Amino acid sequence: MKLKGNKYLKKLTFAVLLSLSINQHSAKAEDEETVNLPAQVMIMSLEEWNNRNLRIIGSGGSNIVIYGGKQEGRVVNSSMDESTTFINFYGGYYDGINSNEVVDVTDNVIDIRNGSVGWIVYDDPEKYDDSYNRTHIYGKNGKTLNINVIGGHSGLGEVSGNTINFYGGNVTNYIIAAETKTDTADDAATRLHDNVVNIFANSNLRKAKIYGAALYNDDDRSRSSIMGTDNTLNIYVKGVNVSEMTDFNNLNFYLPQNTVNGDLVLNVTGKANTNISGSKVIAIVDSDTYLDLNDKVILIQNNKGKISDDEITSYKGIHSDTSSSEGYTRMMEYHLVVEKVDDSHVILRLVGDRPRTPTEFIPQVRVPTIINRGGDLLAGSGLSEAESAGAQIYTPFFAANQSSMRQKTGSYVESVGTSMILGVSRKLDNEKRRRLVAPIVEYGLGRYDSYADGGVHGKGNNHYIGGGIVFRDKLNDGSYYEGSIRAGRLKVDYETNAYPFKNQYLHEDFDTSSHYIGAHFGVGRELPCKVKDKINYYSKFFYTYIGPDQIHLTTGEEFKLSQVHSNRLRLGTRYSYQADEKNKLYIGTAYEYEFKGSSYATYEGFKTKTASIRGGSGMIELGWVYKPESNDRWSFDLSGVGWVGRQQGLTGRFGINWMF
Repeated sequence: MKLKGNKYLKKLTFAVLLSLSINQHSAKAEDEETVNLPAQVMIMSLEEWNNRNLRIIGSGGSNIVIYGGKQEGRVVNSSMDESTTFINFYGGYYDGINSNEVVDVTDNVIDIRNGSVGWIVYDDPEKYDDSYNRTHIYGKNGKTLNINVIGGHSGLGEVSGNTINFYGGNVTNYIIAAETKTDTADDAATRLHDNVVNIFANSNLRKAKIYGAALYNDDDRSRSSIMGTDNTLNIYVKGVNVSEMTDFNNLNFYLPQNTVNGDLVLNVTGKANTNISGSKVIAIVDSDTYLDLNDKVILIQNNKGKISDDEITSYKGIHSDTSSSEGYTRMMEYHLVVEKVDDSHVILRLVGDRPRTPTEFIPQVRVPTIINRGGDLLAGSGLSEAESAGAQIYTPFFAANQSSMRQKTGSYVESVGTSMILGVSRKLDNEKRRRLVAPIVEYGLGRYDSYADGGVHGKGNNHYIGGGIVFRDKLNDGSYYEGSIRAGRLKVDYETNAYPFKNQYLHEDFDTSSHYIGAHFGVGRELPCKVKDKINYYSKFFYTYIGPDQIHLTTGEEFKLSQVHSNRLRLGTRYSYQADEKNKLYIGTAYEYEFKGSSYATYEGFKTKTASIRGGSGMIELGWVYKPESNDRWSFDLSGVGWVGRQQGLTGRFGINWMF
């Protein structure tokens, strides 16, 4: 402690360790000293007395002042009674003899603990450095003392770094982290700073008034609360009842593991208001605490007064440990919302968000990459081959593509796949138009590598099989419209050796199977530029649906896989050149935008991080159509497509048709 003033006062330190015990004996020690003075205990020790002990034992009804020792070194015993004696316990105290004296009262600690019998107060300088003032009060056997507990008191100096710790006991009246006198209050808010009250265990504080800072009135000995600077109340238990609680800059609620829905942490039972204006209210939840979606915990309740806050009051819920390894708290990532819901309650709500990463790898396997490549094939080479092969009778055709793609999903998925179409087409011509209808069967297979947040790398295989129909209606002026619909079954398997579980990496694998539906609709127009040149403008809309499913992990969790909807719009143009009767070349470019393409999973109502391919991509294509001159019954189409943007990679396409 820093002392400013005359030389004598500089020797003064306020260092004492207290424990208070009531024993059932009436005999007073021979060297007992009892002083009947106003209701106040100032525990003070001079530097040259710091090897002396203080012990208070006995019963009686006197108000007392106790000094930490005499120069002779004798033990000082004083009478005290739990029911009739009113005292103030100060961790550090200095009032000032005159207005020019400034003494800082700092670094005092008051401990209140449960024990077995009575109360004891003692000072043991050998255990504690003399530069810190520590006051410990040990409450025993449920005894209640009519006392005030003040971490530090100074007239003009700073009161900072003082701590009051509760580990039990029954305490009434004021509990104040720091105080100064009313007539020195001009700068009190800045002088009373960085003091702490800790409630570590359930204590009987139902009559206590707990202030972060206060002003003391010499005339009537009353106290009024004020908001100091960075004074803190930490509560580590639930079910704490107090008469008043107000004017702490920081309110930290450390919820124990056994906290459940509907629990009440701090109940203010008096009629006074609770001021948290400008305070930081934080709830810290232990990772092993089991709270479910939409559970609520009442942090502060004041039914007889009001809880006052303002626009700079802040509320926050945080996890004490985000690496919990059991049950849903291991899997879940959720929001802890702290808020004042009315004039009487500040609560903590559990708002579900999603399982913790890296569960993103689960929905990643459902990104509709391979199904969409099949739709591209059907609406591109498949339709072109159907049109080339089409005649007045059904004529077979075949088309296939091979793709190597990277899809950005938040993380990304790399895939290699093959899609194939086998169908028969028929043309229906009249004077104004040519209609094409082609039923098809389709099959696709591939493999992929999934890279998710958290460093989880997995891989797997996928395949699909289905059927459908495609059509095109082309008018004589070159305009056309087209469409397709298809349906089938998609199967995907997945495995990884990097699934994080309880601070280790495990092998994990699962399979999923769902039905799918795909469709597309397009409009366009093909116009001649020169004798051998044509240009085609088009727009196409693609829709893909993948049904829901569920999977079981080897660690016991069951995830429900969402439906997947993909909506793509493609705008493009293609220029073709008829080199000769056998060869036609073409080049095209297009822009495609995916409006959705999202996949997620849920676990016990909580949603994983969404894997989405939403966004724009650009493509350019080069192709060659060859029809041998010696045989007009068959032809083939070979092309390559490059993609940039949300999806990146290459697709090679091959089509063949053959007419009987």
